[in-house]
Amino acid sequence: LIENCVIHDTGSHNIYWGTGSNEQPNSDLILRNSILYMGSKDLDGRHCFQHNGVVTRLIVENNICHSTVKGGGISIENGASDSIIRNNLIFNTSKMGIQFYSYKAKWGAPMINNAVINNTVWIGTYSLSVKKEPKDHSGILIKDSTGHLPIEYTKIRNNIIYTQYGFPVHISTESLAKTTFVTNNILYRTANDTEKFLIWPGKTAAKIADEKISINELNGFSEHMRNNRLCDPRFKTPDIENYTAPE
Repeated sequence: LIENCVIHDTGSHNIYWGTGSNEQPNSDLILRNSILYMGSKDLDGRHCFQHNGVVTRLIVENNICHSTVKGGGISIENGASDSIIRNNLIFNTSKMGIQFYSYKAKWGAPMINNAVINNTVWIGTYSLSVKKEPKDHSGILIKDSTGHLPIEYTKIRNNIIYTQYGFPVHISTESLAKTTFVTNNILYRTANDTEKFLIWPGKTAAKIADEKISINELNGFSEHMRNNRLCDPRFKTPDIENYTAPE
């Protein structure tokens, strides 16, 4: 259990949990009520939080994750099942907000029956050097790069997901998308407003495999995808100068 902590200015992940053995899986881990910021200052692709390896009943809830210099928000890799990412605020990250990712390693298992509920994800407009630099990363990414560690029955529900050029929801293959539940989310992509050739309702809401799809296509993709809206949540842009004041 880690709770009520402030962890910042790390070269790699702010918090990293994992196991490198399928014979020694983790279970019943909880991260909650913590503030994680200014991570991944030295190493590219690190995150506010990552669990790598087989785990059941992982809970990540009520946390604030922001201003990761070279990385993303919450990363779950190679084997989480029956786990929940809930009520987190993730903003101004340099990569994706939340990801479930399988890659080739000596350890790993299919990821089954995980939930992403009531999170707010805002992929930032500015880099940590204060240069305007819209990011092309997704709000939520589900990707199996192995072909044998599928990510199935993920429930993405009641989230607000705001991206720049990236996709609010990106699922790497059509087969994974068919077992993914995407319901009651507010999605927004600022690039839709500048790409003049995209007219309503053709504006991009998600990406499945290599296909960009509209909100109507998303809601009609399967019986597991419905009641999603593509609209501007009208967030106030956070001031990049406030990263040293987590309150």
